[in-house]
Order: sequence, then C-alpha cells, then structure tokens
Amino acid sequence: MGRRRAVTISTLVYTLVTAAAGIPLLVLAAALLGVVTGLQRRVTGGILGPVVTHLTWSLGMLFLLPVVLDAAG
Repeated sequence: MGRRRAVTISTLVYTLVTAAAGIPLLVLAAALLGVVTGLQRRVTGGILGPVVTHLTWSLGMLFLLPVVLDAAG
C-alpha cells in the first residue's frame, strides 16, 4: 500500500467490507475505527495497540450496545 496512503486504503477496504452487512451506522463506525487503528499502527509501528482497540470496540458493541438500545426503546 505504501506508507503515505496506508491508513486511507486500509480504512477504505475495512469500511467497504463492513458495508456488505447493509447497516449504515456500522459502516460509519467501521470508518472511524479504521482511521483510529490505522493511525495507531502508524504511530506505534506495532499491532498490539490496534488489536486492543479493535477488541475493546467489538466487545463494547457486543455487550453494551444491546443494553443501550433496550434502554432507549
């Protein structure tokens, strides 16, 4: 991908793959998460930070989102 456009390209690919689910809010979240984890990778040079961020985000979506949606409904 090259260093200059790595964050942009990887975020775009991640967002497009997530778009296959057909959930617009999830696509927006994927774009945001893609940028954050891409920049973490660029800054740290490793994958531990992005992996922990993605895991935290995914677990939050899995366990907290249903509770929030139930409270709102």
